[in-house]
Amino acid sequence: MIDLPELNKSSPGFREFAYGADDSVMKLWLDRGAAGWRMDVAPWVPDDFWREWRSAIKGHRPTR
Repeated sequence: MIDLPELNKSSPGFREFAYGADDSVMKLWLDRGAAGWRMDVAPWVPDDFWREWRSAIKGHRPTR
């Protein structure tokens, strides 16, 4: 059986990679036209991650 890697969602480095940096994954896909994300494992992600993620999305292009 192959397992998926487990990410440390509390890591500041991961958060920068995911949504904090100018070249973050979130910003890349928003700029390419993504309208949302499917988060199948949401219960295992800390609440503060989602609050920061949401703020980052709303702050990326506030006019949309």
